[in-house]
Amino acid sequence: MSKIMIVEDSAVISQPIAATLKREGYDAVIAEHGQDAITKLADGLPDVILLDLAMPVMDGLTFLKTIRANSRTKAVPVIVLSAVTEKPKIVHAVKLGIQSYLLKSRFSLQELLQQIEACIQGKASIKPAAAQPATPAPVAASPPAAQVAVEKPVGNDAAPSPAANIASSAVPTDSAAPTNPVAAQVLQDPVEALKSIKPLMTRSEVMAQIESNAELKGMSPAVTQVLKLTGNSRCSIEQVAKAISTDHGMALKILKLANSAVYTRGEPVDSIQMAVMRIGLDQIRQTVLNIAVVEQFSSNKVGGIDIGQFWEHAIATGFIASELAFSRQDKDIDSAFTMGLLHDIGRVFFADQFGEIYQQVLETAEKLQLPVEQVEARMLLYTHADVMDRILHGWKFPKQLINPVVFHHLSAGNIRRSAPREVTEVASLGLANRLAHAMMLGSSGNETIYPIHDLCELLKLDPKVLTTIRGKVRDECDKVKFALLANANMGAWTPLRQMHQEEMQTEFRPLFASSVPGFDSYGIFCEELAATPFADEEAEAEKPNIGVIHISNARERVAVTSAYRAAESQAGVSGLPLIILSPAGKLMPESSLVNGRRVQSLSTPFRIARFIDAVNRLAESADQQKAA
Repeated sequence: MSKIMIVEDSAVISQPIAATLKREGYDAVIAEHGQDAITKLADGLPDVILLDLAMPVMDGLTFLKTIRANSRTKAVPVIVLSAVTEKPKIVHAVKLGIQSYLLKSRFSLQELLQQIEACIQGKASIKPAAAQPATPAPVAASPPAAQVAVEKPVGNDAAPSPAANIASSAVPTDSAAPTNPVAAQVLQDPVEALKSIKPLMTRSEVMAQIESNAELKGMSPAVTQVLKLTGNSRCSIEQVAKAISTDHGMALKILKLANSAVYTRGEPVDSIQMAVMRIGLDQIRQTVLNIAVVEQFSSNKVGGIDIGQFWEHAIATGFIASELAFSRQDKDIDSAFTMGLLHDIGRVFFADQFGEIYQQVLETAEKLQLPVEQVEARMLLYTHADVMDRILHGWKFPKQLINPVVFHHLSAGNIRRSAPREVTEVASLGLANRLAHAMMLGSSGNETIYPIHDLCELLKLDPKVLTTIRGKVRDECDKVKFALLANANMGAWTPLRQMHQEEMQTEFRPLFASSVPGFDSYGIFCEELAATPFADEEAEAEKPNIGVIHISNARERVAVTSAYRAAESQAGVSGLPLIILSPAGKLMPESSLVNGRRVQSLSTPFRIARFIDAVNRLAESADQQKAA
């Protein structure tokens, strides 16, 4: 049995690889860093070493230099598997003698197995100092239709020749694999990698922690008094206003909220009593509870979550939900805002209660490039939405608010089955959450872009409603943000959209096509990420430089292909590099459209980092073609 040593500090990477190697008949040994590997080499030499470069204690280059200087270990074949892309480090590794250099973001498991076997069979030899370093090669224009580079996963043909390993291993040819160069993209299917990870806690342990802490602590005397008063059906507006006025901070927040778009449908109010009248006795209790929740969870950093970004996303979701309620003339607009404000609070509760454990959940979601709720369900056996039922009941929130919060991640079909009596409320909250994500209005720690067309259809929404909301949501959210977060001891934070625009290696000017342009979150996301923001009429128009096509099912291929051709013609461009979005990344437009183009294919839903990586790859290959 051939022995493979995996020198890797991240268990999210090493464990899935080790499990796969064992299934393939290898003996797999894991070392957490270079020093650990040197200690384990004393017990016997492996047939192949898989080596990461970025590790604590002893990094990969130091380890490689150490074993090459030792006559006993200098001939052991080494395959570098790393997210490191800096050319000097790659050249250094080549000079120290390696068989191959694989980027974690750009290889398949089958390719790794082939290269391991080539090393064992002696088909691979240590590269001399003159070998070419691993630099990402451009995606070549494809000759025949079916040979678009990104459509064909690496490893379906014979193993590449040893001489080509380093030069070719970084070519991005696996379209279905995640594209962000982070650690856990080891398998072609990240879901399989997630399945190999054991839960961090039992269900009973999670729920015991939730139940023992599911209460609001440290509420001010004014909040307590308002809750006590509003628990009596005979309380008066004057009594409530007087209680609120005893807490200057809360009084200011109530006044600002009453004058915000969430409540304002008339002239501004300038007194606490008038603010209470506008909000209403039935809802003032809920509003005060909202303030208490925000105050309790407003420290700068909670278990890896940026709390400023978190509340910006929550407020945006609440505002969008309230606008959707207003558009259908729903009388309970403020309840819609509350549901949006609290829809992800279970995530902050997880972070607050489970600390480093939840930090692992967030890190795993980022590394695997999966939605956080999917990773929560595996590692904690509950999602943040699942626990909201217990938390909101413990906080004595109205029952009609709870199901929409619990079910806000469901698709349209699952909403009908799980919440048949609250379809409108659940779908509205789900749509508000997804639209806030697409517009990059803050972040709850889960930067995933989800589709919205099914929820829009379920709500029978007019596309003009989304346009209206998008036109005012940023300004209105700022007003509510400053109202709710006043005195929250949080500094300013960089807008998420700006952060992601700064990560782009090129100015992003997209040309988008789909079958539902008015209800397409991916189109909205592209407009928001673009160098010329949405509705900026003063900005000078420039021609698009990247095409983005969304195909949600095979029946749309022909129509979307035609729509994109028409869009290119109207824009006066042709042959743009393409990003193709589809479920599982498997659908493509008609082959005549992709011939001769650089193409990146992404599965939906996707995390923002994956999309930006795809854009940067296309820009990188374009620059290389120009240089050639």
